[in-house]
Amino acid sequence: MIRWWIALALLADEPQVILGVLGELRHQDVDHQGPSRGVRVVFEKDGRQWRPFPSSCADEQCLKTITSQYPPTVTWTIAFSGKNLGNVMASTPKEFEFYSDIGI
Repeated sequence: MIRWWIALALLADEPQVILGVLGELRHQDVDHQGPSRGVRVVFEKDGRQWRPFPSSCADEQCLKTITSQYPPTVTWTIAFSGKNLGNVMASTPKEFEFYSDIGI
């Protein structure tokens, strides 16, 4: 069973609200031991509207450049049922290795 939690970030550099989803990651690497979690960036608040982050690439070159459209570092507030469960700091990689990694 995969569990998902909502993650919310307020970036200090800019008055920006970002919504993400915290969940367990499935690893492509068969040698990876144990579960891990990641936050997938999904929306950002733009005025009164929510704008989705890009979530697909047409080719491998896109995987190397799409990361520039994501914040480099985010401190997420993890919440469930209206309760603050804590904070997680995450960094966007220099490039995404797999299409399924976009936004994590």
